[in-house]
Amino acid sequence: MTVIITGAGRVGMAAAAVASRIGSVVIIEKDSKKADAAQSLRNTSVLRNDASNPRVLQNALTRFGPKAIVTSVDQDSTNIFICSMVKRFNPEVKTIATVKNSDYLPHGSGIPGVDSVIAPRTTATDRLAACTLMENVVAFSRIRSIGLCFAILRVEKGSKFSGRFVMDIKVDGCSILAIYRSDEIITSVYASEIHDGDRIAIIGSQEAIRRFNSEIGISRPVRNIIVVGAGELGVAVASAIIDSPGRHVVKIIDKDLALCNSAARTLSKAVVVNGDTTDPVFLRSENVDRADAVISVSDSEEENLLICVNGVRFGVKKVVSQYTTEEYGELLRYSGIECIIGYHNVIINETSDNLISGDSDQAFVFDRPGEVLLMFTAEESMSFIGKPLGDVYFPEGIRLAVLVRNGEPIFPGILDRVLPGDRMVLFMTEYDPVIITRLIGRPFLGL
Repeated sequence: MTVIITGAGRVGMAAAAVASRIGSVVIIEKDSKKADAAQSLRNTSVLRNDASNPRVLQNALTRFGPKAIVTSVDQDSTNIFICSMVKRFNPEVKTIATVKNSDYLPHGSGIPGVDSVIAPRTTATDRLAACTLMENVVAFSRIRSIGLCFAILRVEKGSKFSGRFVMDIKVDGCSILAIYRSDEIITSVYASEIHDGDRIAIIGSQEAIRRFNSEIGISRPVRNIIVVGAGELGVAVASAIIDSPGRHVVKIIDKDLALCNSAARTLSKAVVVNGDTTDPVFLRSENVDRADAVISVSDSEEENLLICVNGVRFGVKKVVSQYTTEEYGELLRYSGIECIIGYHNVIINETSDNLISGDSDQAFVFDRPGEVLLMFTAEESMSFIGKPLGDVYFPEGIRLAVLVRNGEPIFPGILDRVLPGDRMVLFMTEYDPVIITRLIGRPFLGL
């Protein structure tokens, strides 16, 4: 299978990393520096040309015969134009357009010429808003291929769950996957006792996660929220929070006056302030130290890091941010920030959802290094088929999270059995291809 990718920016390079798992990749990029960087990817060819030129596009389709094309140039309109040209030249090619601005997202009958859409900014907005609004949640992801969500929730001192055993906790529609305790990760959770300070990983519907968040106990509701960064992502997150149920007071702060003016015109229900977001004195003057949550989504990695550190120093209960490079992700974690979202991983998961078919091996990567969900279809030859799960050994660090049977999720217990054709979802705290090969009897092809 050959996949053509237009553009070698952040989205294009991440998409190429996914596409190279399932076949060969051709990247079309006119910028020489980006094209040079793309040459380093395995199983990848690079055409130094303009993908929006119809003749270039037609020649590439004829020469390489791709099954799919992912358009990821800077302009949303250009991505949609390229998809429409591809359909004109070869209607059989699957077209996947990257969309940044939510105004371009398909409504009703969709976008002519576009089979599916990758919208990493919209996904990041959803995750940032969910992490902020659910008081105990420190990580949140939506796993679209199985219609469920993953979350990590913290157990504060005096929580309703402190001192209880996992087997005694019943919240319909979700399952506990792991307990994080200091440097230890416990996946054999059934007989585990929950302690103050634990972090609990769960999978389930978003409504079930909301119920779980409430049942842990909420010491202080999130009401007063400050968004640092008035760019497109900051405005989108602020808008999502304003439109969510409940009463929330939202303030946006940015040092760019033009962005502040634009945000003020867009968001009539938010307070917009122009000032130096890296100045602790200014931040205190805007009562950042009294906020229930601070979301830092400026365009600068360095600025986000500094704002997060100031938020922690001020004693803000919840500090939320994103990062685009792994180095800054590590710095944010080292600084004690829990609610951080890797933009690179958002792109990888979005691309995987669109490129890989529902029955194939597929991986969903998380922001914690090494953590992953592996999704594959159970085969007759697998050793655990038909056995009660209480009799099946899963190595430490691996947990059967969900079985999807006839489109419906099953949160398995010890008496459930895996049947051929079930979609199996394994949660792994540290991906090891050798262990997985031994467990399922063949190599996993999704990573």
